[in-house]
Amino acid sequence: MANHYESLIILKANLNDEEIKASIDKLKTVIANNGGNIIKEENWGTKELSYVIKKQIRGRYFLLVFTAEPSVVGNYESTCNVMENMLKYVVIRLDKARIDAYEKKAAQAAEAAKPKAEAAAEEAAGEAAVEQA
Repeated sequence: MANHYESLIILKANLNDEEIKASIDKLKTVIANNGGNIIKEENWGTKELSYVIKKQIRGRYFLLVFTAEPSVVGNYESTCNVMENMLKYVVIRLDKARIDAYEKKAAQAAEAAKPKAEAAAEEAAGEAAVEQA
């Protein structure tokens, strides 16, 4: 049975956007190729580190939330360990309360987007009626 996991990743701050995208895509590929599924991906931006890690004082933070079999986590961690752009990472298995919180937040976001989509459709219909008149 697949578990839900959350991984916080800190990459070197001096990387360009292409290098960052390649690093994150590499991790997502490891998950997907082993039967996992990415639920959420967040870029938290560049932040100052609390302490120096590998001679770096700033890092680029990313959050990945995914579902996968427990064996996939070993492959994921092995990949993280050999990535030269990786400063630090952590992977935790989510408990039921956290999973429910993510699902509730996703449902709220979908509900919030629903009125905006309806309003945009009404506005487009109104503009079409004005153009016809």
